[in-house]
Formats: sequence, structure tokens, C-alpha cells
Amino acid sequence: SYFPNDKLVSFCHWSNINKGIIENDLHVHKVNRLSDALVTAAIVSYFRRGNLPKLMFVQLDNVDHQAHSHGGFSDEYYEAIEKADTFLGDIYDAIDDRELMDNSLFIVVADHGETADGHGGKTPEESTAVLAVAGHSVNKMILPETTHNRDVAAIALYALGIEIPDYFVSTVPEGLFGESRLKAV
Repeated sequence: SYFPNDKLVSFCHWSNINKGIIENDLHVHKVNRLSDALVTAAIVSYFRRGNLPKLMFVQLDNVDHQAHSHGGFSDEYYEAIEKADTFLGDIYDAIDDRELMDNSLFIVVADHGETADGHGGKTPEESTAVLAVAGHSVNKMILPETTHNRDVAAIALYALGIEIPDYFVSTVPEGLFGESRLKAV
């Protein structure tokens, strides 16, 4: 591990991430909750208790669930997006309350796109996902169309000052970062 003494945390609604995707030997503090609201409450509580993670992964699932259940352009889907936005605001506020915004990087990514009739398939609309990056060292720009959700790995490694392995297909979009990276916490 690059940060053996730092806190690494993962808060998930879809428990398969913590139970089968994140490596057990990385000493990641894993929290699973049964709803996006409970995930968000756990994160807010985590910060209020004074925790300062080096890296935090958050997975909210209701937008995906509503799209699979009701369709990608249903009222339920749009309501879930609005609620997820509220939860992201609550997480942002919890980080800001700890005065960590100047040293935080937010990456928001969807696992796949939508159509009125499909979800997660092979059409361009379904295979194109939302990816947004924001933080103190991030330049305001529209990411190139060549950017993929797999690029999250390279973006996070770069921000943390870790060399991106040569074998990675994942890349950092050109011009995404300014001069500074995240400071050591």
C-alpha cells in the first residue's frame, strides 16, 4: 500500500463492491448500508467524528436501481438523480465543515448510460457514462469525448502523486490538472 498509515474508506449501498471488489489486504475501512440515505448519513457521521481519510470511495445505487426498474427517462429515475445530488451536497458539506475542500478531489462517475428503452447495453447512449471531476487543482473544462469511466483510476493516482503504471489503459485527460496536486494530509 502506498499509504500504510493513512485511512482508506469505502461507503457503499451495493455491498458487492466492499465484499468482492475492494481487496481485503489493503486495510480499507468498509461500510455497507441498505440505502443511499444511510450511506450518506454514515459518511457525515464519519467526518463529524473527526476522521480524515486519505482516500474515500462512495457508491450510491438508487439512480441505477431506478433506471433498471423504471427506465432511464422515467419520473423515478429523475427523482433519484435529484436525491443523489442532495446526498452529494451533504457529503460535500461534511468535508467542507472539516475545512478539507482545498485538498479534496471529487470524481463522480456513472457505470453506464441510458436510453428510454435500455440501460447498460451496447448502444452509444448506453455505453456513454457521466464523468465529472472537481477540486482545487482541477481546471474547469469539458472532458474530451475520448475520456472513459476507466480513466478514474489514472486520475486518482495522478492526484495522489502515484506513478501511473505503464500497463494502464486508463489515462489522465490532457489539461485536467493545474500545477498542484493533493497535499499530504
